[in-house]
Amino acid sequence: MLFKDIAQYAAIAGQWRVENISKSEPVLHGSTVAYEDYPFIVNGLEYYFGKEKGTTYSFPLDEAAIAHLGTFITDIWRVHPFREGNTRTIAVFMEIYMAGFGVPANNTLFKDHAAYFRDALVRAAYANRYQGVEPDPIFLRRLLAMLYGGQQSTLERKEPFLKLTGEG
Repeated sequence: MLFKDIAQYAAIAGQWRVENISKSEPVLHGSTVAYEDYPFIVNGLEYYFGKEKGTTYSFPLDEAAIAHLGTFITDIWRVHPFREGNTRTIAVFMEIYMAGFGVPANNTLFKDHAAYFRDALVRAAYANRYQGVEPDPIFLRRLLAMLYGGQQSTLERKEPFLKLTGEG
């Protein structure tokens, strides 16, 4: 079962979101990603899936394909259609989606680095123009390059996912 390890959220995991949300993210020093307003969830998903329509992938993915996939995954994750369970759903969706192109699935990386994957999505989606912080997809692209680009790397959460203006 996709949501078996989140007992405290079992009643709401996978249910459509009916309110706007914010989540204090440790990787953002307590800030939140600007998630899609709930009345626009369907429009947002239709828009991003429409942009993706006609895209094809072949294994191993090159740098441009990894960047494109990363943007697509970040965009639909940021829509955040469910109250809980979005990151797990995105991981499973991505495996099934890429398998449709004949790209081998490997959920071990997601299982072993679930927190890194979530932090990488958060960082790829987060912007704070006032503080001069732009989305940074490098961490997500590193994970995708390992999954689909045949690259070897290490994924450590102690990396500086977010450096705010004025931090040394």
